[in-house]
Amino acid sequence: MLDIGGLNILGGLITADAVRSQANVTKSPGVAPVLSSAGTTFTNLVVAGIPIAANVPPNTGIALPGVGYVVLNRQFQTSNSIEVRALDVVITVAGVLPVNAVIRVGVAGAQATDDGITFDSPPQALLNAPADDKPLEEYLYDTCAKAENSAECLGADLELL
Repeated sequence: MLDIGGLNILGGLITADAVRSQANVTKSPGVAPVLSSAGTTFTNLVVAGIPIAANVPPNTGIALPGVGYVVLNRQFQTSNSIEVRALDVVITVAGVLPVNAVIRVGVAGAQATDDGITFDSPPQALLNAPADDKPLEEYLYDTCAKAENSAECLGADLELL
């Protein structure tokens, strides 16, 4: 579990009073692990002027016009591990940061082995996952990153809170 307070990214484009990222795993020998992000929450999160609910569904994308996009409660799972990133901000428009820069906030991970031992950090393969290899990123980059109204752009295909 990782708690962050007083979040302010990109000059106030993304703010929150508190962010909690949590990765959970339960494992017994010979039984598949149970992986969960239960407990991942946001307090007074505002993205591009839009207030966001405290409990965000996994992999919720929001375009940041003129900047790129953010994925909230981003999750990666393997058969025995989970990584939760509270926020993944990807820059797709040149400006203050270079294109393809990624800001990761609140990274929590858990991994289990068959002997029942759990670890607090994710496997290296998850940490090195490229930001542009998922359909969500392709969709946001191609369709919504430069849209004037990100809520309208995302509304048909993604849940916008």
